Amino acid sequence: MTTRKPSDPKHHQLPGEADIARTYRATGKDEPPASLDAKILAQAQRAVTKPKAHGPFAGRWALPLSTAAMVVLSVGVVLLLNERGALDQQDDRAPLISREAPAHDLARQAPKSPPASARSTTPAPAKAKSALPESTQGVAIAPTAPPENKASGMAAPATAPLLRERRIDESLGATRDEVRVQNKLAKQENSGMRATADVISVQASGPAGAYQFSVGIRSADKGCVQYADWWEVVSTDGKLLYRRVLQHSHVDEQPFTRAGGPVPIQPDTIVWVRAHMNSGGYGTAFKGSVKIGFKQTTLDAEFAAGLTKQAPLPDGCDF
Repeated sequence: MTTRKPSDPKHHQLPGEADIARTYRATGKDEPPASLDAKILAQAQRAVTKPKAHGPFAGRWALPLSTAAMVVLSVGVVLLLNERGALDQQDDRAPLISREAPAHDLARQAPKSPPASARSTTPAPAKAKSALPESTQGVAIAPTAPPENKASGMAAPATAPLLRERRIDESLGATRDEVRVQNKLAKQENSGMRATADVISVQASGPAGAYQFSVGIRSADKGCVQYADWWEVVSTDGKLLYRRVLQHSHVDEQPFTRAGGPVPIQPDTIVWVRAHMNSGGYGTAFKGSVKIGFKQTTLDAEFAAGLTKQAPLPDGCDF
């Protein structure tokens, strides 16, 4: 800062300027006082040599607590590893123990059969109730007597096809008509009569004049040498209205159902529905109409016999 001399004629001092100039000259050095430096140094020394504690566990408890925490954590990790190793060893030994189990232990665990005395005194179970419908439970089905051999005077070995068929029908809930057809087939086999194909059910659907018929048949098929080769719909005056030709035998499918059509009849037209065996002719037939239904009815074996030569006819047998 430049000062103006009082001798300078151009300088005019203001009131108090001389006092300010004197004070400035007395404090020419721009430094803090020594007392302030001493106070700052003393405060810093105390902060370094004696740190201030923070919280209840600071200070002399910090090191012991951290050491104890490390010890507890280490012990927990060791125990966990030991337990894990023990479980792994147990899993490894389990299959060996099961494979090395002695046979006599398994024998002891097996259920023991009751003694003979206990089995002999056990009451016999009640006879199972017949599975046939109520309409057929009263039908008596007995096997035919074995034919007598006149040359030797001894009876031929008895067969029981009727009982075998009866057990099959009881399990399937056969109707009275099916049981009658089974008896007929069994008698034919025992007596050497010619085998026939029997109709056991008839259903019709579709529009009038073009009905679709679904016919159930039971036949003693033995392959192409003996099998049901067609079923047909015949008018009451012996005219062929429709014939469904069968191309193969049904040895392992008895009874079986085959559909065909269209059958050109009206709802109230009375017709016969019958099946043909290639080696034996016609068997049991059904009679009726779409309106009133179809029922099994006895048909003369000579009725419309000439239809066996009328087309369509089978042109072979696949199997």
